[in-house]
Amino acid sequence: MRMNSRYGFNVIGLAAVTVVVMLLALVLIPAVVQALSGANMTAVGCRGRDIFVGITGANTEREPLGLPSVWPSEDPPITNTNSSEVECFNFSNSTDYFRYLNDEARVGTDRWNPFVAGFDYSKLAGNGVSACAKGRLSPANNLWTIAMNVRDEMDDILPVLVTRNIDASSLAVKVTDQDGDKSLRFDPEWETPFGDKAFIMIRKGGAIFKARAKYATYGVVYSRQTCDPTVGQKGVPVAKPMKYLTPTRTVVPGDRTYAEGAIRAARLSGGIFILSRIKRDLAALSRIFLPVGACIGVVYLLVAAVYSAVRYRKRLVPCLTGYGLGVGLFHCAAVMLWLCLIFGSFELGTIEYRWTLLALALLAQLGGIVFVIARQRNDRVARQLGVKWMVTAPLIVVGSLFLLLVLGAFAE
Repeated sequence: MRMNSRYGFNVIGLAAVTVVVMLLALVLIPAVVQALSGANMTAVGCRGRDIFVGITGANTEREPLGLPSVWPSEDPPITNTNSSEVECFNFSNSTDYFRYLNDEARVGTDRWNPFVAGFDYSKLAGNGVSACAKGRLSPANNLWTIAMNVRDEMDDILPVLVTRNIDASSLAVKVTDQDGDKSLRFDPEWETPFGDKAFIMIRKGGAIFKARAKYATYGVVYSRQTCDPTVGQKGVPVAKPMKYLTPTRTVVPGDRTYAEGAIRAARLSGGIFILSRIKRDLAALSRIFLPVGACIGVVYLLVAAVYSAVRYRKRLVPCLTGYGLGVGLFHCAAVMLWLCLIFGSFELGTIEYRWTLLALALLAQLGGIVFVIARQRNDRVARQLGVKWMVTAPLIVVGSLFLLLVLGAFAE
């Protein structure tokens, strides 16, 4: 009697079905991700505008009192004699600035008095950047680069808040007709919030600008206009040109900085594209593997316990030793890596396939198949069932995810 007539699909047929399902998933899931990505970008943009509106409101409140602007500035004047509040917003990075804006040193005390009403650290988080729940704000919890030395007479098209995944050295100190071929660069130091796929800016006029990578040209970002914030209203060079505070450093835009930033970006990327991709993929794996592994591990233990109770009359040991343990571990590893591949490819609200994780998932499956063949070389039926079990790992993952999506849709 032929094996495929007794046990349904043969291994080749099952592998073909699995490949077709995975291809369908790779085609359909990006459509869902694009919708989620738009929502995430909108949420981050609204948080950035909240910061802008809060700072603008604080400045409006302080101006009649003769107090300086809340925007970061080099050597702002000291206008009061109250020793409990020193009017100085000269910082070397945006993280320290936001700490001061929130009066972090006195949080939790009766003397806490943030400079901007309604501002909190949740405005600095989103789309892969976790919020600072308590304690000292760190650069990892701050997704914004902010402009320094902002003046009222500056053009409204200039970005004053930019997501940190944009390399601040690629921002313009001034825009001329000859700068049309320039583009913003993505900073390899920060994969979140949007990696090298998208970015958000808040203009000086308060408008939210959100765009994909293909719209990072100067012509689009600066609305095909020329501007020169290095001079004042009368064309006289200003003493304090505009700078940008990233979460970790200060950047002074300019032609030289633009060129040096390109060298820095290449160095941080490892100089070799393949090595850079591998490092990013492994970083995504490190973020996702632990929560995924914890959930999947519980599921596999429950399955093992049920199988043991039915097959071995509540004796768990026979199910978790030898051949069964080996197949279970290989299958569990393959399922976890396939889940990490899917979640990692779409974790930032944009699509970036993690080819390194795909290779690891396939290696886990291949290792399981080799293990099955080596242990069951004299039992054709058991060998075929074991190989089928390993081949179905991605099919189980995709099927489960689609089932959850359908249940979620019905629940809504």
